This record gives sequence, structure tokens and C-alpha cells, in this order.
Amino acid sequence: MNEYGHQLCEQCGIRLNKVKHHRPHGPGRACKKHSLPEKPSTVHTADPIAVPRTKRPYDSLRPTQKRQRRSELRAEVKTAAQRIGCPIEALRLQPVTAPEELLHLSTSERERIRTVPSLHIPCEQTMIQCKKHLPTTHATETGTFAGGAYITDPVRFVSVLCAQSPFIAVGGDSGGGYTKLGVSYSMRACSLLPHCWSMKAATAGTS
Repeated sequence: MNEYGHQLCEQCGIRLNKVKHHRPHGPGRACKKHSLPEKPSTVHTADPIAVPRTKRPYDSLRPTQKRQRRSELRAEVKTAAQRIGCPIEALRLQPVTAPEELLHLSTSERERIRTVPSLHIPCEQTMIQCKKHLPTTHATETGTFAGGAYITDPVRFVSVLCAQSPFIAVGGDSGGGYTKLGVSYSMRACSLLPHCWSMKAATAGTS
């Protein structure tokens, strides 16, 4: 209240009879402007960083999508070669030769290939490691007994041969406490190997 008996706003001191709206505030009243809670100020946050999408693996793409990827790669390589000033031919990119592709060659033949600077093939240490894994991958693991050696898994061995040879002949013989298995098969045509050869394997077991 002022000296004239007029009620004043508890916040700004304005006469409440001169404002249209006022509300209770503390022990008295306050004009609408000061009786309402202030609106929270708008806080501007930084825009979220866009995370680039992960591209699908090349092997899972369709033929059209693979062609598009190759086109993008060629364009990027061409742009990089122009920017750096180095032609792509200077890299002398060579196709990767798997050790399994060279197993039919002798050590001397592989050494002759290595004398050509532009040809790159796996070293002999890699070839040795490859050969050590062949018994497991091709079912040719062997064991020994008093009379000789035998293939430990003949059934799987014959199955592997069936998948690789257009012709196969299997013969068996049991006697003297052992079961013998003879297998003859042919190799696919190859200019560096005979077209046909045979091998016999014996398996140990009880008759």
C-alpha cells in the first residue's frame, strides 16, 4: 500500500489498479508480468557430428554395386596419381600367387621363376608351411605300424579324391590282421604333369 491506500505490486511497485491482471504474490499481490515464472532461456547446442555410414563389404555387393565401387576406386586412383604426379604403372602391381598353385612345380622350377624380376611367387619357407598343412586339408595324414604305413582317415581320403578326379577305382583286401585299401584315380589335364597316375594306400585295422 502507498500513502494513498493504493495496493502496489510487490515486485515493481506499480499501482495494481492501473494494470489489468494481477495475482497473489507473497504477502500481497503482483502484476501479471512479475507474478509468472520466467521462461527458461533457449540454450543453443552444437549440431551433432554426422557419423559416416559404414560401407558394406565388397564381397556382399551385387554385380552392379561392385561395378560402381570399381569405378569409384579408379576415379580416386586417377585423382591421386594426378595430384602426386606419379603414374599408377610405376607401382608395378603384381597378382598374388597362392602357394597351392605352385605345388605341382619342383623346387628347381620355382627357383627358375624367381630369376625373373617381374615375377613374384611365395618363398620356399612359405611353400614348406603349405605342404605341412596339406595332410590335414586333403585327408592324407598317415600313421605307422610294424609292417608299414597307413592313412588314418581312408573314408575322408576317398571322398576328397571323388571331388577332384573324374575317375576313381577302389579295391579292398583283408587278411593277416590288416585291411588294405587300394585307390586309383586320375588327375585333371595339366601340361606340367602326366594326365593319369595311380597311388595305393593301406589302412591298418582288424579284419
